[in-house]
Order: sequence, then structure tokens, then C-alpha cells
Amino acid sequence: MKQVSIPWGNWYSQTPMNLYFPDDWDISLCEMEHRKALTEQELEDRINAPVGTVSLEEMARGKRSACIVIDDISRPTPGDFILPVILKKLVKSGIPAGEIRILCALGAHRPMTRLDMEKKVGRQVLENFQVINHNPFSGDLVSLGEKIKINRVYYESELKILVGCIVPHTLAGFSGGAKNIIPGIGGIETLE
Repeated sequence: MKQVSIPWGNWYSQTPMNLYFPDDWDISLCEMEHRKALTEQELEDRINAPVGTVSLEEMARGKRSACIVIDDISRPTPGDFILPVILKKLVKSGIPAGEIRILCALGAHRPMTRLDMEKKVGRQVLENFQVINHNPFSGDLVSLGEKIKINRVYYESELKILVGCIVPHTLAGFSGGAKNIIPGIGGIETLE
């Protein structure tokens, strides 16, 4: 048997998982190209100079509320690193911290526990901002047409921001981007 070790348990155990294959199989282990992680300053520099749009601070100026949709614990997006930079800019732009909500895009996944949220968005964010699990079965959805329902908190917020990763997905081709909205924060009828 051939053994290949892959990373496993990203949010909790951080241990490798061993996979075993028959000796006659041709196995290729394709490593990711190693890149240095961004520093907080490099992240802020990139947010300050977006491609093809105005800055986040300019988007936020004059807005009274914001909703940041972030993918759930099943995705590797480092919200605990990204969100503080975004939140600082929103507050600096004049949106009160009490009017900024972070919405966990669950789709039809299970709700995130407090520990999941702490790992995903960080303790500081969790203690200072409202972090909400989306509920696709909730009556607190807005109808946008026949069988199209979306989370009310997101819909009613003046500024809408999506934070997530783009990774291969078995059913959708790729996860991330617009998937944070549908299925991420859609009603169950919409998801079906």
C-alpha cells in the first residue's frame, strides 16, 4: 500500500490524515505553491487599493448600517485575520459598531457554535460585534419573488460585504463569491 499524508481538521485538530492506495496505483501529490502569508499591513494595503472599484471607506461613507457575510466553519477563510481590518475601516467611516452585523453564510449547513464562531471570526470580533447564524428555515426572510427568499439582516443593511474563499466545490464547481448569498443566506425554498 502507498501512503499519502494530507492536512486535516483545519479548525480543531490540525493533524495529518493518512490515505492508503494500492501499490499499482499511480499517485501524484500536488502541493500548493508556497506563498508567504500576508501581514496585517499588506492586507490593509490591498483593501485600500481595490481593483476596479472605490475604496471600502468610500463605499461606507454616509451609510448607517453594514452586513458582512462570511462563509462558515466548513471553509478555510481566516475571518479572524480579515474582519478586524474591515471593521476598523467601517467604524472609521462613520458606521456605528452596533449597526454592523456579521452574518454566517450557512446555506443548509448546521449552525455554528460559539466555539466555531470564535475560531472563525476571532474572540475580539465576537465580543464586540453582533455575529449571527443565518437560518434558512426562519420566518425572518425577505421575499424577492417566487420562491426567492433572502436573509432580512443582509437585505436591510445599507452596505453589503462578502468575505470568503474560492475553492473547488463538488456541486457548484467553485465555492465562494456569489455562493455566499445563494445558497449562503437564502431561504430553504430558494436552496431547494
